[in-house]
Amino acid sequence: MKTYLFFLLLLCSISSCSKSSDATPVPTVSYISMKINGVEWKSSVGSGGIGSGNFAATGTLDVTGGKDVLVFAMVNCIAVGTAYKLEDTNDRLFQFTRSASKVSYFIGKDTKGSTGTLTITKTKAGAGTITYANATFSGIANGTDGSKITITEGKIVNSQVD
Repeated sequence: MKTYLFFLLLLCSISSCSKSSDATPVPTVSYISMKINGVEWKSSVGSGGIGSGNFAATGTLDVTGGKDVLVFAMVNCIAVGTAYKLEDTNDRLFQFTRSASKVSYFIGKDTKGSTGTLTITKTKAGAGTITYANATFSGIANGTDGSKITITEGKIVNSQVD
């Protein structure tokens, strides 16, 4: 639980960073998508990015009864092209919570049998001085109810880089 709270605070601090600029940036669509057991899931809202050498991303999708939420938080993981294993260290977190079933799925060192990778694929310049990161991911996540989900074709698109 301490690890989860640490990463949640990390994510909040990264997503709340701001830069001053005289130019008004052009809005860029940011989202996360993946297939869960072969079924497409795409966030209606996405945010996050790279800040202080750490990668974080979150995506939400409005569903009946609330929101599905996906959270990545990774310490010292910013190299483009490197496949970071999510189960190798406590400094990496993948959590997906399904609102309807109230089940949370995890990939991490303390989640036995979970496995996954995240690869930062590229960064690109946005409007003005803003840069955006993109990533791919996949894995097997364990649920709090004992179930497992297989995640394929995961993409994080246009997370802002600080």
